[in-house]
Amino acid sequence: MSVLVKNILYQFRYFLVIVAIMVVAALIAVQLHKGSERAAHAEQVGQQLEESNRLAQAEAANQVAESNHLAAIQKDKIEEAQAALQRAADELKAYRIRYLGDHNARYSIAVMVADENGKPNESLAQSICTILDTNGLTTTASLFTPDFIADGLFGQMLSGSKEAFDKLQLTNTVQAVMLARQSVEYSTNAALGAITATMTFDAGAFSTSGFQMIFANSVKVAGPGLTCLEARNMAEERVLKQLQDGRLGQIQKELLAGTK
Repeated sequence: MSVLVKNILYQFRYFLVIVAIMVVAALIAVQLHKGSERAAHAEQVGQQLEESNRLAQAEAANQVAESNHLAAIQKDKIEEAQAALQRAADELKAYRIRYLGDHNARYSIAVMVADENGKPNESLAQSICTILDTNGLTTTASLFTPDFIADGLFGQMLSGSKEAFDKLQLTNTVQAVMLARQSVEYSTNAALGAITATMTFDAGAFSTSGFQMIFANSVKVAGPGLTCLEARNMAEERVLKQLQDGRLGQIQKELLAGTK
């Protein structure tokens, strides 16, 4: 074989080696590029997952914060409502303490008489209780405090107002209430040296069950005496005498019917 042919064959083998190397290099480059693309894609997917997780965590945190905010608002509303109920209960308790004295027992009827000066006439009220205190009925002349008259509740209730009746929850204490107002005018007979007390006694009684009026009556009497006090006492005695003549029978009848 000639030298020329040998050279050609050598160069051809060298060319094939170069080509093979280039092909291998190309294949390696292609594989490296694909690997790079896969790595980039994997990184992109990872970033997307990370961003998705971040957004999900942020949304969850927002939801938790919103839930906590709503819970705090609800808690505040509940506390405000409880505080309002407590204030109302305290006010009602103070109201009852101010206007009710002996309210720990249960009575058939409570009696209160307001005199001409707007003060409680306890002795006259107690005398009326004595008249009513029959057949097992129980009475009290000390249920209401003087403030009950002074603050106008006496007049309101006697006129038929139900507001004080409801707030005082009288159904828990008595079956009925009798309220009476007395007024008196004095005149002097100089010739006889005597004083006459002309007394008007207006009374009303109602059942605490439904605030129903069960008695209304007006008595007018004159009482003589040497002093205003004597004349006044005589007038009160005559008021009681008229009440003893059966005028309070309707009250007793209603109370006894309510106990059956």
